[in-house]
Amino acid sequence: MTSTPSGSKEKQKTPEGLGIPTDWRVRAIDQPTEESLAVLDLPFETKPETKDTVPSEFSERVRHLVGGQDIVVHIDGKEVTKKAPFTAYYACFKGALLALSNVYGVWFEIRLRAGNTYKCFRLARPSLQLKDCPLKGINYARLKLTSLPITRAPSRATSPIRPVPLDTTMVTPHDGDIFHETNPDDREAPASNTSRSSSPDPGDLPE
Repeated sequence: MTSTPSGSKEKQKTPEGLGIPTDWRVRAIDQPTEESLAVLDLPFETKPETKDTVPSEFSERVRHLVGGQDIVVHIDGKEVTKKAPFTAYYACFKGALLALSNVYGVWFEIRLRAGNTYKCFRLARPSLQLKDCPLKGINYARLKLTSLPITRAPSRATSPIRPVPLDTTMVTPHDGDIFHETNPDDREAPASNTSRSSSPDPGDLPE
């Protein structure tokens, strides 16, 4: 792995004649600077990974799926087949497939927008227990501030009602899910290699 970026605007070294960054965390030809990463806000446009390029150390709890590919998840002890809507990394949460992308070494939740564009709109929720490897300059506090909050569904008893922020420390694990809610760790001051949780239980990983 190459060194993390300095504050200069020099491009990252690439294999001769290919114009491809040697650091898996940078998929664009121009490498960002520490200054640009420090002011990165959500949401921003991205392109989902078309291939499984994130090292296994940082992708233990996700699966790279091709659009239309089937994957079997377990919900309440039952096997349910889901289809990936587009090619990307996915995690299973409460029986739903969450599309993800790793940008600059950080996991984000993404969505498909009009015009066949994709946007990172939220830091991957801590309950997914994903491991980051952020480039130097990433500002987690700023990303958390501009990240779309996780909200509860409106109550059926009272309408209308505003969604309220989800307290993830109070969520009961959904029996049979591949991934479970746990008490999230604070990610305000991540280390160079940032893990948002303890090591995953191999029994929780998708087959």
